[in-house]
Amino acid sequence: MAKSVKYDGDLFATHPDGMDFTPGHKVEPLIGGMETYAALEEAIDGAKSSVHMAYWTLEPSIKTTGKVKAKTLSGLLQDVVERGVDLRIVVADFDPVIGTVYHLDAWKAYRKLHAVADALPEDKKRHLSIMCSRHDTRWGPAARTAAQPILRWKLAEKVNTINAFKTKKEKVAYLEAAPGLWPFVNFDGKTCSIKPTAFPGFYPAAHHEKLCVIDDEIVFLGGLDITTKRKDDWEHDNAFPWHDVACRLEGPVAKFFARHFRSRWNEEREDSIEFLKSLKAPDGIKQMPNGITIPELATEVPETKPIKGGVEVKPMRTISKQSRSWLSRSPTTQITEIRETYLDIISKAEDFIYIENQYIRSTAIAEALSKRAKQKKQLELLMVLPLIPEDAFVEDEPNIATRHGQYLREKNTDMLYDAFGDRLGIYCMQMPRDDKLPDPEEDDPDEIIKNTIYIHAKTMVCDDKIAIIGSANLNDRSLVTDTETAIAWRGGDSVKKFRVRLWEHALDMNTSKWTSEHLKRWNGIALKNAKGTAEERQGFIVPLPRHHLDAHAKKSWLVPDELV
Repeated sequence: MAKSVKYDGDLFATHPDGMDFTPGHKVEPLIGGMETYAALEEAIDGAKSSVHMAYWTLEPSIKTTGKVKAKTLSGLLQDVVERGVDLRIVVADFDPVIGTVYHLDAWKAYRKLHAVADALPEDKKRHLSIMCSRHDTRWGPAARTAAQPILRWKLAEKVNTINAFKTKKEKVAYLEAAPGLWPFVNFDGKTCSIKPTAFPGFYPAAHHEKLCVIDDEIVFLGGLDITTKRKDDWEHDNAFPWHDVACRLEGPVAKFFARHFRSRWNEEREDSIEFLKSLKAPDGIKQMPNGITIPELATEVPETKPIKGGVEVKPMRTISKQSRSWLSRSPTTQITEIRETYLDIISKAEDFIYIENQYIRSTAIAEALSKRAKQKKQLELLMVLPLIPEDAFVEDEPNIATRHGQYLREKNTDMLYDAFGDRLGIYCMQMPRDDKLPDPEEDDPDEIIKNTIYIHAKTMVCDDKIAIIGSANLNDRSLVTDTETAIAWRGGDSVKKFRVRLWEHALDMNTSKWTSEHLKRWNGIALKNAKGTAEERQGFIVPLPRHHLDAHAKKSWLVPDELV
């Protein structure tokens, strides 16, 4: 396995590959938003000293699941702080010109969380601290200069969007949630315009992890951010059906993630403070709240006792930093523990590998799977992917990054078909609402959304012996670029029980007694579902059409693989 490189402020990555497997843990896999949020809310409600949260996106106004007294997440957080628990929240920020939708969501959440702080008694305010933090990776000066025509064009799109609003109230609301645009635009109360001196940069990376550490002893991580869109259960009656996986972790490795959060917090706090200080709101726009201190966190964390009879856990991350090259369009990768662990597990697979993931865009992962398929002629691969990428739901025409990502998916799945042959099964999940399966080439997007369960899980099970849950997709963005966290675990029957629950969700049947012919059984159910009526289907699984999005797949030399 490749060695991970320590990064500034990382006080705990002393093992050459990060930490190895450590015994004495309790791992509780959580399938679906409702299951995850209920467990998370109860753990936060029971916090004694600290709650540390780092999310790609977070919706403070989301309603709780009913497991706690508070009706909303913000109400729960306020209750916890009023008890004297230290609450630290990092919400990921995004490039304001290219990632505007996510940038708006981040700063809306920031303002709402500040409203929680404003409602606290004066003697409790010190217990709450919030950051909206953008990954520091940015294009080098030469690349930034070369990209100005595109960046200014994208900036003009945002200005046109603002000016298209009919009321001043709408324009103000948009600008108040977009502080990253403030240095580049003027606003006179009616019209927004680009400043002649505007020279936007581009920040391509993101903090993609979804992590909560409670009392430095309990850890939640996985694929789930905290939003209403993801608040789905096993029935998937949501307007946008959503499948995801997370886990609750206790044991010695909790210290690893506790120190990871504290290290990240301390690294990013100065930039966050300086950004808030530098902001000058356009005329008529409320200044971004800046009344909460962002204290440095101690990095020393007490040891967590091993749990007797517990499983072995390996904690993992992806970490990257700003490249020093003037020509850089992507960051310098520093820690790739997640990728290296995936590759290591795949290289030792014997009988079957089961994957649920949002993407299969990583060529390294596809090559490793193909290599093992040729070495082990009995090895089967079962993979569940989304019918179409999430971006396709919001784009009238896929952009070059989405097209390049689809090209990588098509290339890698073709590679897997060549290597595995009839030992490969690739599936998607469909709601049993209509007899006809969705057709991404022909159907209205709203109909596809209603009938398709979007696969957002990031998990792998190998031989019922070892499994991974985390925030990282099987694309180079997650495996070498964005900030990600994950675990692998092994021992006892914990992994098998997790796999059985995953398949119970997918197939609507108990598979605990299955010991062989997994692929044959899956194919039988999937093909029957594809041919039968909605009422005749068993669970959600149908075969994923092999070349259904060829028209959208197009390689781009302008888009680095590590950014899709």
